[in-house]
Amino acid sequence: MPVDKKLFIIDACESSDAVVLVRGSKEELSRVTAVERLRRSLGHSVITAARQAAFEGSSLGHRILTYAVLEALSQAPAGGRLIDVKAIDSHVVEVVPKLSEQLSGQRQEPYDKIVGNFPVGAVRLEVRPGKPTAIAVQPGRYILLGTDSVLVRSLPDANATVNIQLDVPIEVQVFEFGTNGWVLIGRGGAKLGYVPTRAVQRLKD
Repeated sequence: MPVDKKLFIIDACESSDAVVLVRGSKEELSRVTAVERLRRSLGHSVITAARQAAFEGSSLGHRILTYAVLEALSQAPAGGRLIDVKAIDSHVVEVVPKLSEQLSGQRQEPYDKIVGNFPVGAVRLEVRPGKPTAIAVQPGRYILLGTDSVLVRSLPDANATVNIQLDVPIEVQVFEFGTNGWVLIGRGGAKLGYVPTRAVQRLKD
C-alpha cells in the first residue's frame, strides 16, 4: 500500500549515525548514510536511539528508546486526541536522557528529525511497559565528582544518615544504579552507601 507519511524508529547502538552527518574530522563529515538519503528524498521522520551506546536493561524488557516509545503510546494526550508523531518524539526526548542516566550513570541522547506531523493511532494501554528497577552496572571505571565533598548516605534518601563524607574527585566502585536518582557506591569491594546519580561519572575507555 503506498503511504506518503512514515516514521522510522531505530533502536540500536550508534543508530543516530544512520541519520546525521557526524561533526568532527573530515572523515566523519563524509559519512552520509542510506537512511539519511532516504529521509531527504522521501521526507520521512526518523527517531534513533543514540550515537553512543544504546543501553539495554534486563529490568526494562526493552532498550531504553523502545521503552520510552511504548510509554508514549500508552499515555492519553491532552484533549483526548489521537497520539501523533510529535507527541511520541516529545516524550522520547524527555524520558530517554533521564532514564538512561538513572539506570546506567551515562546519559543517552536520542536523535530525531521530524518532518511535519500526523496521527499514529489511539492510546493502547496494554503496551505500557512495567516500572523499571535497578539494572546491572555498565562495566568500566567510575569517578565521584562535585563542587564540594560528597555525602554518602545509608539509604537512597536525602534525609538518610550520612555514613561517610568523601573528598572529590575520587574513583569509586558502583554496585547499583537505582531508578530514584541514587547510586550505591563503594571502595575496595566494600559498600559505602548512596550518592546522587549526578555525582557519579563513568570514565571513558
